[in-house]
Amino acid sequence: MELTLNENILLVSDLHVNHKKLCTSYEEHFDRTRKYQTIEEMNDDIVKQWNSVVSPDDTVIFLGDFTLGTPGSQLLEVFGDYYTNKLNFKHMYMIRGNHDYALFKKIYPVKDMFPNITLVKDYILLNHNDKNYLIQHFNYDETVNKHDGTTGDPTVLNHYLQAGTKLDYLVHGHTHEFNKTNVLQNHNCNFVENNVSWEAWYRPVRLNELTKTIDE
Repeated sequence: MELTLNENILLVSDLHVNHKKLCTSYEEHFDRTRKYQTIEEMNDDIVKQWNSVVSPDDTVIFLGDFTLGTPGSQLLEVFGDYYTNKLNFKHMYMIRGNHDYALFKKIYPVKDMFPNITLVKDYILLNHNDKNYLIQHFNYDETVNKHDGTTGDPTVLNHYLQAGTKLDYLVHGHTHEFNKTNVLQNHNCNFVENNVSWEAWYRPVRLNELTKTIDE
C-alpha cells in the first residue's frame, strides 16, 4: 500500500495485549521484558499511554502484533472492545504482524463493523514531507519463519532498493528492543532503521517526533 498523508500521524507496534510473558513477574519472562508486574497493569497502561498522545482526530499506523495470549474465540470481542471503548484515533492502518494472522481472519469477514480500520497485509510506503518511509512489521535483518510458513526476510525492502526507489527511513516493530534508531549504511543501502515497538517508546510516537529523533 502506498500513502501520502498530510494529517497527524502516529506509529506504534507490538502492543501484545494480554501477553503475560512480557511482564516482569512471569518466572520465564523474556530478556526484553517490560516494566509491568501483571497483565492488567500492562493493558491499562497501554491504553493510558496511547490516549495520552493520540487524540480522536489522529491517524495511527499500527505495525503489527495487537494481542498474544487471547483465546481465538475471544479475539474479535477483545479487539472490538479496544476499538470501540478504549483507544483514541480517527483512523488506524493495521499492518499484519507475525502474531496477527488469526485476528485478521476474524476481522476480514466483518470489517464493515470497523469502518475506521484499514487492514494492510504487509507494508506501507509512505511519502511525507518529501521523505519516503517503508513501514512494515519486520526489521531489516529478520529472517525467522512466520506463522504462515513464509519467511520474514526483507523482500519488500529489497524490491524497492533494486527498483532504485530512494528510501529515507525503514520503520518497524517486531524486535521488542529498547533502541529507537539504527543507521544502515551497508547492504547496498543508506537509510535509517527506526524501531516503534512498545518497548522502545512505551507509547505511540508522532512521525515528526520520530524524524527529529533520527536526525538528532
